[in-house]
Amino acid sequence: MPGLRTVYEDDRVRVDALPHPWPRAWLVHRCAVISDPVLLLQSLDRFDYENSVLLEEEPGCRLEVPPSAEPFPTIESYEPGRVVLKVEPASDALLVLSDLYYPGWRAEVDGRPAPILRANYLMRAVAVPAGRHTVGFLYEPASFKAGMAASLAGGLAIALMVLLHVRSRRNSGRAA
Repeated sequence: MPGLRTVYEDDRVRVDALPHPWPRAWLVHRCAVISDPVLLLQSLDRFDYENSVLLEEEPGCRLEVPPSAEPFPTIESYEPGRVVLKVEPASDALLVLSDLYYPGWRAEVDGRPAPILRANYLMRAVAVPAGRHTVGFLYEPASFKAGMAASLAGGLAIALMVLLHVRSRRNSGRAA
């Protein structure tokens, strides 16, 4: 990439700085779909990441470049398991969040569930219609839900055992 500057390098790792750092979230109106993750990864250095996005599947919306520039999304809340943004695309767009794409994240646009797309190999993107919207990302991994269910089942089992033990002691006291 033109202007890329290496800021650290050793025998195993190289860290490069972008010539013009981009915000944590932005809107794009163009995409290319490359279903093969290896080809997608190889294509990352040859695309305009500021104005387009690489996806592994179709975005499910019709993207159209707006006639004028639009404001960047505003981050309303940024917490470890929750991100809320305000966006106002002039036409249907993809909101790209430069955070890691990882199973367990779910998205909402104006409180309605929205699919999360894997963007640029490792980021998250959500289709957003034209107009003013609130987009939320919430981390709810299946392992957390399974752990909660197991904890609840274990707690109920312990409560049942205590209840049976108390009844058993009462019954043995009455018999004596």
